[in-house]
Amino acid sequence: MRTNSKFILIFLILAVLVFVWMNNSLAQDSEYKITFYTSGLEIDSKTVQRNQTIELPDPPEREGYIFAGWYTSESEAQYNAFDPTQEINSDLNLYAQWIAEDHVNIIESTSADKTVELGYSDSSGIEIRSMDDNSIVEVEELEDGVLDYPVYKDLNKNGKLDPYEDWRLDVDERTADLASQMSYQEIAGLMLYSSHQTSWENSAPSQAQVAFLANDDLRHVLMAGEVPAEIAAPWNNNIQAISEKLGLGIPANNSSDPRHSAAVGVEYYSDNTGTISLWPNSLGLAATFDPELVKEFAQIASKEYRALGISTALSPQIDIATEPRWNRTNGTFGEDPKLAADMTEAYVSGFQGTFADGELTGWGYDSVNAMMKHWPGGGAGEGGRDAHSDFGKYSVFPGNNFDAHTIPFVDGGLVGENGDTTMATAVMPYYTISYNVDPSGKDLSNAYSEYIISDLLRDKYNFDGVICTDWGVDGGRGWGPAIEPLDTAARSKLLIEAGVNQFGGRNTSRYILEAVELAEEEGTEEEFRDHMEFAAVRLLKNIFRTGLFENPYLDEKESSDLVGNEEFVEKGYEAQLKSIIMLKNKNDLLPLAEDTAIYIPQHEGEYIFKGAENDFTVVDSSEEADLAVVTMNSPQSPIEPPIGWAMFGGGWSPGEKAPYDFEEYPYQSGYYPLTLQYSEYTAVEARDVSIAGDYRNITEIEGTASSKYLNRSYKNRKMTATNFGQYQQLLDTKKAMGDKPVITVINLDNPMVFKEIDPLADAILLRFAASDNAILDILSGREEPSGLLPLQMPEDMAAVENQAEDVPRDMEVYQDSEGNYYDFAFGLNWDGVIDDHRVEKYRVDALEKPQSVENSNTTADYVTVETKTLPLGQVGRKYSAKIKTKEPADLELISGNLPAGLTFEKGVFAGTPVEKTDKYGEQLKLRAAAAGKLDRVFKITLVVNETGPVNLADPNQLSILINLAQAENEKNYTEQEWNELNEALRNAKAVYQNAAELEQIDLDRAVERLENTIK
Repeated sequence: MRTNSKFILIFLILAVLVFVWMNNSLAQDSEYKITFYTSGLEIDSKTVQRNQTIELPDPPEREGYIFAGWYTSESEAQYNAFDPTQEINSDLNLYAQWIAEDHVNIIESTSADKTVELGYSDSSGIEIRSMDDNSIVEVEELEDGVLDYPVYKDLNKNGKLDPYEDWRLDVDERTADLASQMSYQEIAGLMLYSSHQTSWENSAPSQAQVAFLANDDLRHVLMAGEVPAEIAAPWNNNIQAISEKLGLGIPANNSSDPRHSAAVGVEYYSDNTGTISLWPNSLGLAATFDPELVKEFAQIASKEYRALGISTALSPQIDIATEPRWNRTNGTFGEDPKLAADMTEAYVSGFQGTFADGELTGWGYDSVNAMMKHWPGGGAGEGGRDAHSDFGKYSVFPGNNFDAHTIPFVDGGLVGENGDTTMATAVMPYYTISYNVDPSGKDLSNAYSEYIISDLLRDKYNFDGVICTDWGVDGGRGWGPAIEPLDTAARSKLLIEAGVNQFGGRNTSRYILEAVELAEEEGTEEEFRDHMEFAAVRLLKNIFRTGLFENPYLDEKESSDLVGNEEFVEKGYEAQLKSIIMLKNKNDLLPLAEDTAIYIPQHEGEYIFKGAENDFTVVDSSEEADLAVVTMNSPQSPIEPPIGWAMFGGGWSPGEKAPYDFEEYPYQSGYYPLTLQYSEYTAVEARDVSIAGDYRNITEIEGTASSKYLNRSYKNRKMTATNFGQYQQLLDTKKAMGDKPVITVINLDNPMVFKEIDPLADAILLRFAASDNAILDILSGREEPSGLLPLQMPEDMAAVENQAEDVPRDMEVYQDSEGNYYDFAFGLNWDGVIDDHRVEKYRVDALEKPQSVENSNTTADYVTVETKTLPLGQVGRKYSAKIKTKEPADLELISGNLPAGLTFEKGVFAGTPVEKTDKYGEQLKLRAAAAGKLDRVFKITLVVNETGPVNLADPNQLSILINLAQAENEKNYTEQEWNELNEALRNAKAVYQNAAELEQIDLDRAVERLENTIK
């Protein structure tokens, strides 16, 4: 027994020792050492756990040098940069690479009658060689800076002159040569557009930037956020030096979204304009109705862009804003196709051209590629919802007006021939599914649609430039039931095959290379390689045309002096003034006398309007004031918490099944209305059944609510503007001022219901991101208002619900107390209603199709289906609905199940349904055929439920009137009148509270009673 115990004890001791040893070994194996080599600088090594990423040390500092990133080899080579997202699974040595501070050289070289600037970096290691004998140019000659014979940059370091390095050749020959030399990896990298680069603390490239330049061959970098020239110019030079050293020496083509918009709530003066000249936003430029002003803006902006290292503008945004609730309206040129086309033509030619003494010289160092967006127009989202989100992924065309949305592209940005400065070099399709536009009936996001991309843009409209996806289309925003289940590689393959050349927001070439593998597996690799080479050629042309292969570098002082210079700033300010619209000027209140005492409300201890004390006497109480000035934004609808998918507008909420704290964001679940009024809005006029929807009817995914269902109706649901507090401030100010005038200044992002504003305001000014000083120049009379409405202002929200999302200028517009209609092209100056050459030119019937090409009606060859929605059916109640077509047509139900009791014959759904459809409806797919026309396949939603339509009385006039009544001042009433007003107000509130149970006559009586008591 003792012997057994002894053996057991020894065994246990050995087991413990083995366990300890194994743990120590595992611990050692799960920790890895990262050693940093920094040309003699001291940086402590780091220990990292297995499969963890490393937090890199602060960039080292070395006198006379700029830190250029960490590499995994001592030589700064292609595919050897350290990826900061890499998981560590072994010991690792990282080597710092450096760029000398004074590394840029610029020389002139002449061949015959052509002289070019060649810029190169000492840090890139390329050689400058003679084109005549291929000899290396001596350092002494380079230092002189002017060479009277042709030399070239040996970008691929092969010691000979390649056609792409020969600046004497035309762009087509150079691009064809370079594209043929590129590997799959290099083409894939060229097809990437980076995510938003937003960190601008210094001019050194970030490690992520070094990695995507070196490892992924990315050459298109999106510069986002405010960046001064003092940082942008050297940053550009540094990444160009890195790019020049790698592979074929392809330079970076940096880009930017619009960055010239001014800001409200700030004083304007020349030293307070930020880092660039400041102009009205695009909607404000449209309000000038002046294409020549837009061209001047584009010429100035292009110079400032190039001085910042930007050679592609991700603009103009030229969707026509036919759906007034769309969150991106303020980035457009308004809702009129002709005005938008003229503005686009001016914008594109101004950005892409280089000019000398006002004359176009062609492409040059002032040229910036223009990427028009969003093909074929994103301004017709159903209910105003935006396609960044699944719940807004459908554009609809109830007015069969699809072609009108292509007018700004075809007539504005595709003028001339491919390669002309008048034809935009790039186009960005939008996220939207253009519902029922493709006659084959395919349900795909625009970028995936061969019909939208190849059949129309490429073939019909002859566009041979770059087609770049919007950001994330190959990932989480690739809409369409056939697309959404696919992984990123499969999506990338489909996009390339559809005709897309570039992927917005993607930093890694991995998925494109995986798409190549998929093509190889399918046996279509040769055709796929052709697609990729075509993409490379198109992308390279935009780099060659802007001169980047010759000189991508900047003179840092020249950049600093040019960007935001006094001349450009003044031009921007003049444009701000021209964009301001005066809608109302009761009793010629404006302009104001210099000694006017003004009351301005405060917010968080500051005046909501800046700089007024420079022109007027600003007082702190309504009693002291002659008048009040209230500034506000147009009504804003709720946007879900900024978790990415709703950043461009709301319209749907997951409610309690949200991936965030529902208590903090207690929005109603499901689809809800977007509103253009401040007061609570009830959508009683909305559709019973939405036009578009997702046939899968998925309401929940892994415990989180889903918006992927068919009927997206928000009928009878309520919404209040999120900035109602601004409206309340106007109400309170009007109440305090009594009979004294109130001036309302509105920063307009969308059309709005002025029925709420007109009774409170004696004068109304609209601005589009213009500064407070621009408004003051109008108030004081130093400048005269001249802007015109680029959008209609609706009579009420019923007018909004009853307009067609795809048709411009189709709303019943508001008539104010002065008798003026707030229609397209309306505006006042000191003499009254403006009626000048601009009004004569643009206040004509809206165009319905492009005018610059023949056969621009894309629907002419196909059957035209006029019915877009079916009435809501009720179980047990007789149902009849006819599909109407423009031409006599035979209609066939291809797929979809009808509820028992319903039939479809000769284009008519008829019968008495005895069962329901799915709660969110059944998608029916039909084919329309007519003599002399091509067939059209289309989809329509049928909903049958137990209740049928629920039609409530309209409470919206009462909602607005209740708020207006609360702005009344007791001083203006006798005691009896005041009591009657308050009694009518109490009655109105009670009626409004119970509106859903009352008849329309009950609400109308409450409105009439309250109206009769308000003075």
